[in-house]
Amino acid sequence: MRKYFWLIGLVILGAGSAMADAPAQWIIDPAQSHLTFDGTVMNMPFTGGFKKFSSDIIFDPANLAQSHVAVTVDMTSETVDDKDAAEYITTKDWLDIAEFPEAKFETASFTAVDNTHYIAHGKLTLRSTALPLDLPFTLNFSPDKKSVTMQGEATINRMDFGLGATGDWRDPKTVGPAVRVHVALAARRA
Repeated sequence: MRKYFWLIGLVILGAGSAMADAPAQWIIDPAQSHLTFDGTVMNMPFTGGFKKFSSDIIFDPANLAQSHVAVTVDMTSETVDDKDAAEYITTKDWLDIAEFPEAKFETASFTAVDNTHYIAHGKLTLRSTALPLDLPFTLNFSPDKKSVTMQGEATINRMDFGLGATGDWRDPKTVGPAVRVHVALAARRA
């Protein structure tokens, strides 16, 4: 009977050790976090963003294999600084927020470039299209490792997601095909 208690003790210690090595969960501070984008209309720059997004972040630079991030963007929270763009960006030809009120980014893996630079390899789902997306980003941890800031940027081709894919919108001189997405997050350890 004693050998079973010894075996159970080893299993419990092993499970505790594995749990200690699990990546930390992080909670975003919405007031300090921003998801923005920029592009061009008639060769003039415009910027926009999304006021509401949620996330499930499990991340540890020392355990990238077990790290995972999933972000859901509320497309109805979109803002644009250009009056003309604001009139059409939510319509069926563009974001079609009535049909697709959410966009998602979910990681499949991470690559460490150095101690502060990483690449998130994942999938962006926008409208009904899901495509691979690599998001290079920088992390800056507080000295006590209880909070972190993240800055990242990636460029997508709007045409790949069917954004403005019909009529005059198709012409890259009317609306540039490249859209830069900027991510700035502040988070604390859960």
